[in-house]
Amino acid sequence: MSSKSWNSYFLKGPKLSSRIKTLNEGFLPKKSSKLSLKQALQTRSAEQVHWDWPSLLKDEYPIIPEPWDLSHCFIEQKLALSLRVLSKKPKASLLRYLYQQKLQNLYLQKSKVTLTDKKRLKDKITDEITSHTLPQVQHCQGLFDFDRQTLMILSGNKKMNAIFSSFFEKTFLNEEQFLVAKNPGGLAVHLDENEKLEEILPWELSSTYSDIKIRT
Repeated sequence: MSSKSWNSYFLKGPKLSSRIKTLNEGFLPKKSSKLSLKQALQTRSAEQVHWDWPSLLKDEYPIIPEPWDLSHCFIEQKLALSLRVLSKKPKASLLRYLYQQKLQNLYLQKSKVTLTDKKRLKDKITDEITSHTLPQVQHCQGLFDFDRQTLMILSGNKKMNAIFSSFFEKTFLNEEQFLVAKNPGGLAVHLDENEKLEEILPWELSSTYSDIKIRT
């Protein structure tokens, strides 16, 4: 038996419309492109966030349609979403080693090494290593229920939940709309070996727990 977690968020303010054209206006500029090894190496930023193809749709679409948009991502009145996070984090031990080497050279070149010099050196080394580091790829699935105006994020990771909810707000909401966490600590459900979380309706589980075991 495994344990799966999710977090739920209520939408406050005007209701979010399920009109696909309007949703796509915010979504398409933030949609991910196919990732190549060359692109992964050329990624300079420490973290990149995009919307990706939702794995919750794998049964309905065994092959990902090309091109695709949010018109393919509806499960009745619920919008399936997948967040892709590319993050580059160089090894701390390598950073320290190279920093000490370069710092020794800097002391030989200058009579006085300031804190500003040290910071510039550390930033330069970090940037150089980051540019040669392959990113880690993480995905997080979510569902937005238009009837209940509720977002369910299928993850128990606090950082991933924060990234997902924030990116959702930037993509789909205006200044009068915002998300409020219903269960900040998250909920977890115990699943049998062959049972999948996406086969259970989490938006219903968030309000009634009669048929399953829930721990908080």
